[in-house]
Amino acid sequence: VNRGMAKEVAGMVRDSGSFRPFFNGLAPTIARDVVFGGCYTWLRLQIQYWGDLQPNEQWKANLIAAGLATVASGPFNYVRNIHYATSSRDTADGTLQVLRKLAANVNEQPTAIQKFHYVQNRLRIGWGTMRVALGVAFGHSVYDWLHTNTKHLFVP
Repeated sequence: VNRGMAKEVAGMVRDSGSFRPFFNGLAPTIARDVVFGGCYTWLRLQIQYWGDLQPNEQWKANLIAAGLATVASGPFNYVRNIHYATSSRDTADGTLQVLRKLAANVNEQPTAIQKFHYVQNRLRIGWGTMRVALGVAFGHSVYDWLHTNTKHLFVP
């Protein structure tokens, strides 16, 4: 047992008076993961179908689907970050409250390009999005390759 970590956890529980800090960000994290998983799965299948992709081309659908799913789940990741940034002694705004504030701030931007840049900056759409898309596409390609090329190892 890591005594330093146990002491830190005990201090957090003592200072806040509850286990609430351990649940900060839980709801938006679940929402983010559900949105990402649902979008990624649905989009990759649709892109494979629409593009009539061969098995060796499916990485393209995985890459595009993962990028779009990351953007779609971005608002929930934003809420999660707001919750994690909230002191353990304070109660974070709810998911809908944070999303409404974000939408209001976007609507305050005078031009469409400024709205786009505001959303891009707040949701951190950029290199991280590409990193996730590449990582998921690569991981899925490795999974597909292993699934195809190692079946004989597990069949009695």
